[in-house]
Amino acid sequence: MSLIDEAFTREQFDYLDAEVAGQLLAAISHDLGAWTDRLMAAWDAGDSEAMRLARHAIRGVCSNFGARRLWEMAETDMTSAAAREAYRALTLATVSAIRKVAGPPIAE
Repeated sequence: MSLIDEAFTREQFDYLDAEVAGQLLAAISHDLGAWTDRLMAAWDAGDSEAMRLARHAIRGVCSNFGARRLWEMAETDMTSAAAREAYRALTLATVSAIRKVAGPPIAE
């Protein structure tokens, strides 16, 4: 399974100029990072409502790019350090995949 739906992602950027595309990419990176941090904090606190909210937000971002693997992994147990590391790595790889499909490199 691919990290993202490339055709669907390309459609999201087709009509955007470089500035707007850059802003969208920055928002994606920021939002996934922030919600990942919130998800991990919710696990630490045992706060199931905060976990639900973080997962919902992550799924919302991912659904715009067909990033099914990332949102499915967000639904798994994040108790272990290995699971958290794997999730963070997948988040970075997913953002990179979106950047690659979005067009020419845009500074972060």
